[in-house]
Amino acid sequence: MNELIEYEAGVLVDLLAEGDDLQVQLFMDKMNIPFDVQGQLLTAMAAIRRPDQLSIAKVIESHGHSSLSDRLGY
Repeated sequence: MNELIEYEAGVLVDLLAEGDDLQVQLFMDKMNIPFDVQGQLLTAMAAIRRPDQLSIAKVIESHGHSSLSDRLGY
């Protein structure tokens, strides 16, 4: 999992903890996630009993975002 996804997951966990669904969607817009995928992500995140950074990062990766390792040796 790369650092960008970890960062995005951390921000989403914080926003979800605040209960501000609008800010969650606005942040996903900034992440350039298509609107239909945002709905899928919200549904998957709502199914997580206690969302944490790792579980949210796995949801992001499972919905077509980069799963490239940050240890590719560039």
